[in-house]
Amino acid sequence: MFEDYYLTFSEKAVLFSFQIKSRRKSAFKRSRTNDALLFEYGLLEEFFPLGKPPIVRISEKGRKYILCRREKRFDQLIVPVVASVAASLITSVLTTLLLNSLL
Repeated sequence: MFEDYYLTFSEKAVLFSFQIKSRRKSAFKRSRTNDALLFEYGLLEEFFPLGKPPIVRISEKGRKYILCRREKRFDQLIVPVVASVAASLITSVLTTLLLNSLL
């Protein structure tokens, strides 16, 4: 779903900060990074609550993007490490058993 999204480090940092706290639209600085997240990718959205000033917050698409990146990171980092540790432990146990049976 997000294979064609290539966010820069600053875009990822801004998206992470919006995950923690939304900002009033008046405090939202127009920049290339913010405009890309708001208009090009649609990961941020403008929200107009009744009787309050408008805010910029992370959109549902932005939440799905963050979740997708977490799952991808888990698949790319955690699973290979766990598999290699398990393989090392099994090899060590088998080596020890074989050496003890030969002696």
